[in-house]
Parts: sequence; structure tokens; C-alpha cells
Amino acid sequence: MRRSALAHLIAAAAAAAPAAAAADPAHGLWRTAPTETGEFLEVELLPCPATPAETCGVIRRAVGREGEAETYPHLGRVMIEGMRADGPAYSGGTIWAPDDDETYRARMRLEGDLLEIEGCVLVFCRGQDWTRVD
Repeated sequence: MRRSALAHLIAAAAAAAPAAAAADPAHGLWRTAPTETGEFLEVELLPCPATPAETCGVIRRAVGREGEAETYPHLGRVMIEGMRADGPAYSGGTIWAPDDDETYRARMRLEGDLLEIEGCVLVFCRGQDWTRVD
């Protein structure tokens, strides 16, 4: 009986290994670049609900000059949608910018604990470097 339980445990671990290995390295919690007054957001990157092969990002925390902004109106809002990975590069998605309430075509590049994000309209682009929180 003991041997059978151990065999089931090993089989379950082996079945879970491919899923863990396939986890997207960009997924996790990221801190946006601070504004001139030191305010920033924390955005969680995770699989998109409708298309799990793509990456989405949700605003989880806002920090203002006085500390955590518990009443920030965009908590829980999707900020990044539909990013498709190609190695360390991501493209094909969009990013919503809370400062101007506009959505831009986006691309990202993962470099260790740094995520370079760029949003573009026509040929005009702007970007930020985000740092990994966890």
C-alpha cells in the first residue's frame, strides 16, 4: 500500500512538471517606473483569462506620495492585454496608460528582473522599465 501511494505521488509530480516548466518567466508582480513625484503602480502579469497562452497585466497596487493609495480608482483594471511571447520578447498586445486614458500597441522585453515596456501609436512611442517585485 505504501509503495502504491508513493508511486501515485511521483506520477502526480511528473505530470505537474511540464506545467511548471511552461510557466511564463514574465509572470509575476512588477513595479512601474516612478513618476516625477515618486508614485508608482504594481502590476501582476499572468495568463489572459480568455487566451491563457497570452500574457495580461492587472493593476494590483498603487503607491502615492503619502503611501499606499487604497482608493485608487483603477485597482483591478486590466492594463496589459494579449501579449504573445517569442523568447524574451513579447508583442501583439496592448497597454492602457492611466495618465492619459489611452490604449497603445505594445511590446515588451524581459531582461532578468527588468521588463522593458513600450507603447506606440503610429510611429510615436513611449516606454518604461519595470522592476520585478516577486
